[in-house]
Amino acid sequence: MAKAELEEKAFEKIQEYMIEQNRPYSSTDVYTNLRQEFGKQLVLKVLEASVVSGVLKEKVIGKQKIFYVNQDKFEKYDDSAIADYDRNIDELTTKKVELSSRYRELQSELKELSSVETTERLQDITTELKEKVAGMKAQLAKLESDDNPVIAEEGRKAVEMEASISKSLRKRKAIATNMLNAICECSTMKKRELLESIGVDSVKRLLIQKVPTA
Repeated sequence: MAKAELEEKAFEKIQEYMIEQNRPYSSTDVYTNLRQEFGKQLVLKVLEASVVSGVLKEKVIGKQKIFYVNQDKFEKYDDSAIADYDRNIDELTTKKVELSSRYRELQSELKELSSVETTERLQDITTELKEKVAGMKAQLAKLESDDNPVIAEEGRKAVEMEASISKSLRKRKAIATNMLNAICECSTMKKRELLESIGVDSVKRLLIQKVPTA
């Protein structure tokens, strides 16, 4: 790129950058912020020339020269217009707060509604509960019928019959035992051998297993 073209580009871009940022910078800052697109000497030349043309102003701080945009170049605003803007900002801010508050309220209401069962679901739950209650009533009725006097009397008779049979078996066992003892006394065989030979021992064991001793 020709030197004249480079300088023209540098003037355009550096002045545009300074006006856009509207902050004080040294020539080194501008050189760095523009990613070293232009040489340091060219950057300084453009900044100083911009001061001469009135686009920028300069101020020496210590050993460093600072450049900043000439604020007189900016458009002057009407104070009343600025006040109107401020009022609009305040109104919008208030509206935003109100909307945010209402939004939170709606979110809370939505959460509550989401946790409530729908009418259809409540009807289903009611039907299920009614079926469970009906089943429980049927079970209760069956239990109550099992405790009626007729069944109780039949149960008592069954217990008495079992006791009578057990008593009869114990008597028969006692008689058989006495008879076997008498036979053993007259026999030359040992008692166990005699019992096994006539098959009484196995019967005896069977009776002992099945007949209550109480």
